[in-house]
Amino acid sequence: MNMKFYRKLGEFEKYPILLAWLVLAGAGCDMNFGRKKVIEPPKPAPVQTAEAQNPSEGEILARVNGQPVYMAPLHEALVADYGLPLAQQLVADEVVRQELVRRKLPVNVSAEEVAQENDRMLRTIFDFNSTQSPQQMETLLTQFLAKRQNTRRQWDATMARNVRLTRIAAGQIKATDAEVLEEFYRQYDGKLRVRHIQVPSLVEAEKVLRELGKGNDFAETAYKFSTSPSAKTGAWLPDIGTREASPKIPPALAKAAQSLKKPGDQSNPIQVGTNFHILRLEEIIPPKDVKFEDVKKEMKSSVEYRLIMQKRHEILQGLLNPSRTKIEYVNPTIQSQSTQR
Repeated sequence: MNMKFYRKLGEFEKYPILLAWLVLAGAGCDMNFGRKKVIEPPKPAPVQTAEAQNPSEGEILARVNGQPVYMAPLHEALVADYGLPLAQQLVADEVVRQELVRRKLPVNVSAEEVAQENDRMLRTIFDFNSTQSPQQMETLLTQFLAKRQNTRRQWDATMARNVRLTRIAAGQIKATDAEVLEEFYRQYDGKLRVRHIQVPSLVEAEKVLRELGKGNDFAETAYKFSTSPSAKTGAWLPDIGTREASPKIPPALAKAAQSLKKPGDQSNPIQVGTNFHILRLEEIIPPKDVKFEDVKKEMKSSVEYRLIMQKRHEILQGLLNPSRTKIEYVNPTIQSQSTQR
């Protein structure tokens, strides 16, 4: 499962909608739509010694050999270093809360709702099924957040906001029959794992075939000749269904891949646009023995959740638009940080 996790962790970068929560929770919402961003080095927070503090002006953080260390310098450092992203998260939460009040929808979110959203988000991100235990999923989430340098508190706050945004999005989402069937094939269809070499002309393609005819390794030949970015990462195409192919795969490539009978089979040059491709079938993953009607309801739920994720992002961006919501930072440090972005 660890290998699958790291593969999924890398694949996750391909899905901008699934990264929407991270943009808002980790890097902060960009409240300055249309404003030119200026990146400047952060100014160091002023350092104050315990002796310089007036005991009547602040809470004591600790004592060192009986001498107090106050909370004020810690507060100033945290605001200076981390204030803006966290402030933007709190502002986003308030904007959503106000919209729920305006629509006369419930504002409070239960721990159970947060747990359910957490489960659905993880299963969508990593394409998990019901066999993963809660302990396994918790471990993977911890690793994922560590890679992103995000905290569990930020994640849970985002899950709670997702629940609230879902209440706004409810009724705006409906999966079509075609989308539900495509989801079925995505989850239960067999898969063809295929490498490819892309070249700009038939002459180049024939040259590649001669190189392969000498027994040269396909991936190494792709690295040497292919003009596709995939050449640097093994020359893999996205998995192609044995019955249905993703719309992202050109039909000519999908048809050629599906015509290959066994691992090791190689195609003749296939023209797609101005390029020519040579395919090699590496692995056939057989389809699961599942009937569409038995899982149709589950497939519809999966599609609608992904559509809701996209709709939530659109709703939040709309709510944060300055033409709709006036946001003023009062704290001078955070105000200064916001004007620099």
